[in-house]
Amino acid sequence: GETPDNKTWNLLRRFFDTRDLPERGNYGAWVAALMPGYKNCRETEPLYYTASFGISFVIRRLLESDPAPCIDKPGGRFLSSPLQVATFRNHVDAVKILLEAGADPMAVSQLRDTKFSNLYWAIGLGHAECRLLLERHGASLTELDIQRLHYLKMIKEPL
Repeated sequence: GETPDNKTWNLLRRFFDTRDLPERGNYGAWVAALMPGYKNCRETEPLYYTASFGISFVIRRLLESDPAPCIDKPGGRFLSSPLQVATFRNHVDAVKILLEAGADPMAVSQLRDTKFSNLYWAIGLGHAECRLLLERHGASLTELDIQRLHYLKMIKEPL
């Protein structure tokens, strides 16, 4: 993947650091424009959004930062982990980086009763490479995942 030079990384880091300012600074304004009306999105950390967009070099730099971000911290509309959003969007490199850095392959989304797992999204959306990576790192389906996937199979089959 790409690697930003130090000047670019310093600009990105300064932008991310504005989230510590009132109203979360420029970072908060960007998130508000990106996801209008979702309050929990404004509290979401940069690692989540870089995973969502699959920006591998920024994910690596964030994980190397001191202090490093909480790798499994939920964020976004559905309070999913960075690994979950990367899996959902089929960003294979991001999934690999996060798993190798210790992301929980069994994390589930935290919004109300959604509780979707990483492996559910990989299988349900047909993301074969993400599925293999997750399984190699110990992911398995939850009982709820199995029920949901069975239902998906039923509704896809012709009558």
